[in-house]
Amino acid sequence: MAKSTMFRKAGNFTPKSSFDDKKLKSEVKKAPKKVEQHRKNIKVSELQKKSIDAIKMINGLTYDYEVIQLLADKYMAEASDAEKRKYNVFME
Repeated sequence: MAKSTMFRKAGNFTPKSSFDDKKLKSEVKKAPKKVEQHRKNIKVSELQKKSIDAIKMINGLTYDYEVIQLLADKYMAEASDAEKRKYNVFME
């Protein structure tokens, strides 16, 4: 059954305040910004993917990014002082 509009009277409701689009936009801008993790894709060969999967199984890891972080940490542990300085410069 369709809604009947015969009971609606023109002007039977007066709003307390009018809608202000500018006020809404300013409220949205004041909201704190959230830092989000963005996904990035890395293309690797099938052999490298198998290697990453093997390292995940050996170390009991679940995600590929954990293996990549593990490899980066191992590299930094074995890096020379000059390589560590270069790494820190590139990370900034």
